[in-house]
Amino acid sequence: MLRPELVSGYNKPIKADLKKKIPGQLLKNDYHINVKDSEEIQDLEDLAHLSQYLQQEVIPVLVKEFDDLKTIPVSSRQLESIFHSYGINMRYLGYVASIASQHHIKVICICNMIARTAKNIFNEQVARQILQESDATTSRASERSDGAGYSQEEYFDIKSRKWIIDFLNLFLGKSEEKEEFWHEVLLPRVAQYFNYLLEDLHVTELQGNALYFSFLDLTGVKESSIYKPSDWSSMLEFYHNN
Repeated sequence: MLRPELVSGYNKPIKADLKKKIPGQLLKNDYHINVKDSEEIQDLEDLAHLSQYLQQEVIPVLVKEFDDLKTIPVSSRQLESIFHSYGINMRYLGYVASIASQHHIKVICICNMIARTAKNIFNEQVARQILQESDATTSRASERSDGAGYSQEEYFDIKSRKWIIDFLNLFLGKSEEKEEFWHEVLLPRVAQYFNYLLEDLHVTELQGNALYFSFLDLTGVKESSIYKPSDWSSMLEFYHNN
């Protein structure tokens, strides 16, 4: 996705739908290039030049700001705001981490890559779990032991908190499942999406609380919505029945 800040700072007009119009395979074995094909070739060239401009001119300027300590991001949202102000998509986190010399910048970029990937996996899991919740299951599971029923809103409030807690345990807990999740799912997804191969040293240097708060920040989940002491007894009862 081309950010408007990048396009507005470029020295050549760029079509708003440039990336959408470029096909996966521009030419096969067709030597008869019509007007439409010529336009698509020009679009492809424009995109290549813009990508070169981004990586060779825009990103190095931002990284120098980081390396000279003129700009020091301290949170996921602040880092995102800085990237976007330069017209840089967050998919370039890996590239920034690879060329930055300040250790702090490398760490916060790596932390963001992991937290963003975890957010995407979490969203996928929640979407699947919501689809699996049928009306019949909701009706059966929403019965309390005292015969009273949960409203649909109460039911999904409790259910969603359970999903969040279960995922946080998988993401940041201490278990064999967590190690398997990181090495089999999370880190390969980070490498695929951000084109950045994380080494064990990078992972061991990360602070769990930094990943935790980055994940909450990126997902919009509030701690107060996860942990409600007044509801613990009903949650225990809910888990026991489900």
